[in-house]
Amino acid sequence: QERLISALVENDSGFAWSPNGSRLAYFEMRRTSGEAVLIVQNPDGSNKSIIASLPIPKGHSSSIPDVANLSWSSDGKFLVFEFGRSASDRAIYLAYADGSGLIKLVESAHAPTISSDGNCLAYISNKQVFLLDLRNATATPLLIADLPAGRSTSDFRLDKLQWKP
Repeated sequence: QERLISALVENDSGFAWSPNGSRLAYFEMRRTSGEAVLIVQNPDGSNKSIIASLPIPKGHSSSIPDVANLSWSSDGKFLVFEFGRSASDRAIYLAYADGSGLIKLVESAHAPTISSDGNCLAYISNKQVFLLDLRNATATPLLIADLPAGRSTSDFRLDKLQWKP
């Protein structure tokens, strides 16, 4: 049975199921109030809660920021995502699923992916792949690879990273 969860979800990677399938997280782009709201709820629509929000410009401009690569940690305790208009102004955020906080992890970055143990985050920034230790808030990201030569720019809409077991 199909049913509409929200008419305000504008990005195809702006929603994600929790690892055990019991919760759905998604972003609503509330243009009239000027905020992008991260919501977590049960599949039947119950137990709906706003866990984070970010400001967006008001109006109907096509330059509204978008959300991409929303994903849960394997233990279901937090989510990561990227938010912004273009490759240069995108940032990666971490939001706690219980609503206890939102942290900007990295600026000018995209394609975040969490390791299966939830301890590390890989992402792309300035045509390079970095690894961030999520257990240490003051950790310096580790450069692990350059993107292949010959690419003029990384495409934040197409670039994806993936962990291998």
